[in-house]
Amino acid sequence: MSRRLRIIHVYKDVYPPVQGGIERTIERLACLTARDERFQVEIIVAAPSFAGGERNLADGVRVREVASCGRLLSTPLAPGFLTALRRANADLFHFHVPHPTGELAFLLSGLDTPAVATYHSDIVRQRLTLRA
Repeated sequence: MSRRLRIIHVYKDVYPPVQGGIERTIERLACLTARDERFQVEIIVAAPSFAGGERNLADGVRVREVASCGRLLSTPLAPGFLTALRRANADLFHFHVPHPTGELAFLLSGLDTPAVATYHSDIVRQRLTLRA
């Protein structure tokens, strides 16, 4: 058997525990993709606290929670995203945007790993952030 393609989803949260539509979409997409033996799937998100960690979802999807020291305008303050992306050994990153922390970490990482992005929503609650 050949090596499995390693796909890493990157966002601020995932279901469970977060009940949102984007979070549920990421969880379903990751779990359904992981059912195909050609793929190994992982999700990198911000932990709800300074204590990061790992856990598993159905279908063998690992969730890596990067330590976070809070949120500013719904954006995780989690500088560990940079290290997590560098250590991910991904064949493909799938960014779910907007998520400035993950996007910035990738741009600063120096990685040349292929990446795709799914644009889920405009920034609607933080009008000042929308201009940025």
